Amino acid sequence: MGGRFVKTYVTDITELSRMLTGRVLSVCEHLLPGGRAHGGEYEAGDIDGGPGKSLKVRLTGDKAGVWADFADGKSGDLIDLWRECRRLGMKEAIIEASQWLGVDMGFKTKNNAREYSRPDPIGESLFDHPDVWQYLKRRGLTEEALKMYRVRGKDNRQMVFPYMRDGVLYQQKRIDIQRDQNGKKRISVDKDCKPCLYGWPAIPSNAREVTICEGEIDAISLWMLGFPALSVPFGGGTGAKQQWIEHEWENLAQFETIYLAMDMDEEGQAAANEIAGRLGLHRTMIVALPRKDANECLLAGDDVSAAFNEARTIDPDELKNASEFLTDTLEILAGSTTEASGYETPWASMSQKLRFRPFELTVWSGQNGHGKSLLLGQVLIHQAHTDGIRCCVASLEMKPSRTLSRMVRQSTGLRFPIRSHTERVFSWMQGWLWLVDLVGTAKIERLLDTFTYAYKRYGITAFVIDSLAKLGLAEDDYNGQKALIEKLCDFVNLYPVHVHLVAHARKQHDESKPTGKHDVKGTGAITDLAWNEITVWRNKPKEEKLQKGSFADGPDALLICDKQRNHDWEGRLRLFYDPDSMLYLEDGQKLKQYVGLA
Repeated sequence: MGGRFVKTYVTDITELSRMLTGRVLSVCEHLLPGGRAHGGEYEAGDIDGGPGKSLKVRLTGDKAGVWADFADGKSGDLIDLWRECRRLGMKEAIIEASQWLGVDMGFKTKNNAREYSRPDPIGESLFDHPDVWQYLKRRGLTEEALKMYRVRGKDNRQMVFPYMRDGVLYQQKRIDIQRDQNGKKRISVDKDCKPCLYGWPAIPSNAREVTICEGEIDAISLWMLGFPALSVPFGGGTGAKQQWIEHEWENLAQFETIYLAMDMDEEGQAAANEIAGRLGLHRTMIVALPRKDANECLLAGDDVSAAFNEARTIDPDELKNASEFLTDTLEILAGSTTEASGYETPWASMSQKLRFRPFELTVWSGQNGHGKSLLLGQVLIHQAHTDGIRCCVASLEMKPSRTLSRMVRQSTGLRFPIRSHTERVFSWMQGWLWLVDLVGTAKIERLLDTFTYAYKRYGITAFVIDSLAKLGLAEDDYNGQKALIEKLCDFVNLYPVHVHLVAHARKQHDESKPTGKHDVKGTGAITDLAWNEITVWRNKPKEEKLQKGSFADGPDALLICDKQRNHDWEGRLRLFYDPDSMLYLEDGQKLKQYVGLA
């Protein structure tokens, strides 16, 4: 290890390079043990670290970390030095350097995710299919470029684009050279293959910048124009179309600059914005092509270097011109607020009253054992089923397996689901649910690092912290609690996510009455700074009567909304508990089976 560092996430090579530069002398002593510091430089004989002065590394100033070997002409930064000294590829050098620093690049050390199929290669040499070859020539593509991108032909009517990386075939796409009668492309892909980018064989292994575009032919066109490029697999747009990010995270970590040359239409630019937000605004540059796409630029003979030189960054989401708020302001003034935005609760009568919106924090309060965590699990399951929301649960009071066992019952509606039912639920949950595997006290900084990584890599937009009591603060540390809530508010202001925070109520002598937002244990800033506050109350007086065999009326629980900053509704919802499914239902609501068991 390179020193006593608190292990944290580093999302890309830019941050890693900065950290190495901050310890440049230690890096030199580690990689070049036979060298020595002299003045403002570290001197060694060669990359093997022998004595001498041919290789010099700057130790101070703006160029700290820059090195050059004057004997063989090699040079670069400290990551390049690490790669040369260790004879490693870029990815391996990044991993080793991050381990030495004690930081986590988010590279997977084990893989318990779903198994993907590997397709059998199809097609033959492109030049054995004259119609396909002539079609691609008409698109301006050369034999050299097509060989670089491994393009093949099939049945003299299909282009075959193999999605390969490090010699492994992960996917292949077939596109007919003739469109259908409606003018749409005829595209087919192999099923159950891992989403990945197209064009890795054309990218130099030590490259520090790369271009991402929207189509295979565009990637080949950009390579011919002097900008080696990768193509997204599913085209423009957002959401599920960009699921490839989670699978290419490690492979893109080596790039300091990622140019996004997507199609110049609405779908292409929407994709560029989402990709930039997840891969990092600081290293992504939006390229405004002079025509719709790169292939049109190639055919027109455009010099796109100006577009790359003028590529722009995306301003942080917080920085907006007043004009961007005109529509929302007009709606508010007209009495038509954005009540329909956000994600629904599982109860139909609340669909227009209570929503969980992006950029918000909700505090769930109530006394111990009153069902806060159970209700939250139901909300997450409903949102995943209805809206496809990806969720992450930090259940610091309960092991993940216990949390999941309850959610399996809620998903199936069964008290005792059999093994096949549970496996079916897990197969569904694999696409939308992540858990923080930590029981006990968690530091908020580490937790928010994890949440940030989860949003950027996996597109997770709903987070649960259960509970505030497990975030390492004393009950009477009001300043610390306020600072913690402010950090959560900063997180939801920065990313389009919703955070649910469970906060216990102060103990009451009598549990027969609901608590309120003023009963939350700790500083008043907890509910003051949150966007929404919800209290959960379990009707224990009713339970006691039923246990004694007496008649008891009324709901089993109340969900009480005491605050909703972006909506003027506050009120109560009467709920009835189904013990088999562990679901709370409103009066007249039918039990919902979220996962079919046929």
